[in-house]
Parts: sequence; structure tokens; C-alpha cells
Amino acid sequence: IRRHLAALESDGLITGHTGVHRRGRGRGRPAREFVVTDSGQKHLSSGYAAIATRALVYLDRFGPYAVQDFAVENFHDLEQAVTEQISEDDTLEQRLAVLVEVLTGAGYAASVRPIVGTRRLQLCQGHCPVLAVATRFPVLCEAETAAISRILGRPVQRLATLAEGAHVCTTNIPTGAKGIR
Repeated sequence: IRRHLAALESDGLITGHTGVHRRGRGRGRPAREFVVTDSGQKHLSSGYAAIATRALVYLDRFGPYAVQDFAVENFHDLEQAVTEQISEDDTLEQRLAVLVEVLTGAGYAASVRPIVGTRRLQLCQGHCPVLAVATRFPVLCEAETAAISRILGRPVQRLATLAEGAHVCTTNIPTGAKGIR
């Protein structure tokens, strides 16, 4: 694994990240965490971005809410995939586990970690399959954030997005309980 990480890093596809380390990294785990670079994001992206962007540019001609309506509808399927697997009685952690699984399955490389010393969790998305489109149309990120809030049943706060140039999309989630995992 270290050899593969070194090769990806030397090719400029990933870089070491000095973020908050998770507790209990365990023996044999890499000492550093890695994130995908801009070059790596482009390598992961497909040719569909150009046609999708052109389609949204075209759709934008039909009024100020046409792209916004599309963005909401686009994340409806993801939201439905999560809500079909959770119930009203599920805890925040259970809802997040399903959300992370569905997001990862959709290509978002999602994870959750506690923000030490706070009553918040942080949802991280290390890859965005619609990055090129979201860069031009940030309403996609806004619709995704609203869907996450509805899924979790609480307000959330988007701190950063790949579309804005961050190394990862981050969303803060209040837990109401200090030190919750």
C-alpha cells in the first residue's frame, strides 16, 4: 500500500494532508492521511462533464429557477436511496452511516469524523463526480446540502466544497451531545 501511495503522490494525483487525525489509527496504518489533488480529480473525471455543463447552460436559458429545480431533482434520487434504508427511529449515527454508504456508492468518497471538543460531526467528501459542473453551477452543492439536512433531520452547515477549490467537501453536523461518535 505504501508503494502505491508513494507512486500516486509522485504522479501528483494525491498529496499528504495534515488534518485532524482520527483516534485509534492502529498498527500498520499510514502515518499520514492523503487527499486527491486537482490533477487527480481531473484524472478521475469523465468526459460527461462537458456535455452536462452544456446541458445546464442550455437549461439556464429557461429562467432563473430552471437549473435550481434540476439540482433539487438530481439529488432527489440520492435522498430517496437513503430514506428507503432508514426509519424515523434511527439515530443520527445510523442515518449518517447509510448516507456515507450511499454517497460513496455514488462516487463521492464520503466519510464522517468527530470534531474533537465540539458537539459536531464532519461529513467529508473526497471526490465529486459532478465537480466540473458544480464549479460552474454551485446550486448543485446547495441542493446537495439541503438534501443532507433533510436526510439527517437537522440543519447542517457546508464549510467548503471541491467546487470552490477546497481539497474536500466538508459539512458540519450538530449532534447535540458532546463527544458523540
